[in-house]
Amino acid sequence: MNVLVTGATGFTGGHLARALARRGYAVTAMARDPARAADLSRDGIAVVRGDLASPDSLAAAVAGGFDVSFAMAFSCYETRIAINTGQGGPGSCAHRRRLRASRRRRDVGIRRG
Repeated sequence: MNVLVTGATGFTGGHLARALARRGYAVTAMARDPARAADLSRDGIAVVRGDLASPDSLAAAVAGGFDVSFAMAFSCYETRIAINTGQGGPGSCAHRRRLRASRRRRDVGIRRG
């Protein structure tokens, strides 16, 4: 099974990517800066450049096709603050960002067929 993990350069995403790889999944980490994911490459995880905030980068990042994706990325300081303070509910900046990121992943998947 081919798995895409966004946010794999972070604490939770990195642990998830490595755990999936140890279980035999073909894991690809999407990173805004692939140089920050060098340790993942050493662990046998493929790394592609991509940014949830940049729809144009998503098509290239998912060009290989994936069966499952895990979105572990937080793309902005405001989102982290909102979530950490409990202010990330419906209608908030954080909630809107999560919805946009989910829709971008969905749209790329629909275009890929």
